[in-house]
Amino acid sequence: MDSTIYPLFSTPVYMSKVNLDVEYKKNLVENTDFTRISTNDGHISVNKYILNDDNFIGLKEQIEQHIDIFLRDDLKVNENQKLYLTNSWMMKHSKGDYSPIHNHQHSIISGIVYLKCDEDSGELNFHKETTAYNIFPPIFDFDYDEWNILNSSSWTISPEENQIILFPSIMSHSVEMSKSNQSRFCVAFNTFVKGEFGLNEADLMSRLSL
Repeated sequence: MDSTIYPLFSTPVYMSKVNLDVEYKKNLVENTDFTRISTNDGHISVNKYILNDDNFIGLKEQIEQHIDIFLRDDLKVNENQKLYLTNSWMMKHSKGDYSPIHNHQHSIISGIVYLKCDEDSGELNFHKETTAYNIFPPIFDFDYDEWNILNSSSWTISPEENQIILFPSIMSHSVEMSKSNQSRFCVAFNTFVKGEFGLNEADLMSRLSL
């Protein structure tokens, strides 16, 4: 029997690749100063606006291109509104480091670019909010024979070098503990919005009548 499932009101996560050669990434990593995070689960760059550094211009331009693709081609946002990069930083996770569940405040879309990682570096997990549900309310759940994008309460992504991931900043996420002898390096960033917002009275009335 033929049927169709529509994943209505889904939370979009964008994944693609940036074009960064080995020497360029090596230069970014080696010329970045880090400090240990107060929670003692990783290192963060001293510079919290690292994409504004001249050395990062090539990466910044590619990130902005991907943000524009996500915004225009996928989400179909009108050109009257634009996302721009705000704060940005580099993370270093060595063996035993991880990131607990968190989201990003004061931001619309957040993102990650993986500069250096391997299969043991720690997977990226996205988590469904406890107050939200796909189809069944949070006070009840079925036992599933197989997890998929329609029934899962979390979703795991294995990071790859040169991978860029964009996601809603409000979306909770975490990084599993690294088991690798190679440190994982990634650049994380936030965005905010600017442009023309609001409808004139005629536009508003026409939309309300639909």
